[in-house]
Amino acid sequence: MPCLGVFFGIKFYVYAADHGVPHVHVQHGDEEATLEIASGRTIRGELRATTKRHALAWLEENRTTAMAAWVRLNGSES
Repeated sequence: MPCLGVFFGIKFYVYAADHGVPHVHVQHGDEEATLEIASGRTIRGELRATTKRHALAWLEENRTTAMAAWVRLNGSES
């Protein structure tokens, strides 16, 4: 599970052999969530408002990198 980046202490991961829509796993302290790469929609979990705002900003800037990691580890964009 490569860490794609850290932003304001928030860690972003893509897991190999994962399923569902392309997504990143987000961790910050005791907060955990899964965000869809394309839209930023929360799929699972919950983040505090500030954490989510920072996570979405990171995702906006790193969407191409996140999708490339997803495809490399999971084989497709769907």
